[in-house]
Amino acid sequence: MLEKVKATLAKIRPMLGGTEIVLVDLNGDTVKVNVLIPGCAAGLPEEMAIEIFEDLLEEDVPEIKKVIVV
Repeated sequence: MLEKVKATLAKIRPMLGGTEIVLVDLNGDTVKVNVLIPGCAAGLPEEMAIEIFEDLLEEDVPEIKKVIVV
């Protein structure tokens, strides 16, 4: 499952316009991530980036039920 989550993160990276989502922990059906927003205005807002990530996870890794931003 970890490899599937990492693959989803790699898949989403080009869509975020500079914003980065970094995997912090994977525990059961919960993923903890950190969102790094670039200093310039090029990146997506955190809420939008997480929403896109959750949608992709639902498709790619349906075992994941919860995403927590730390």
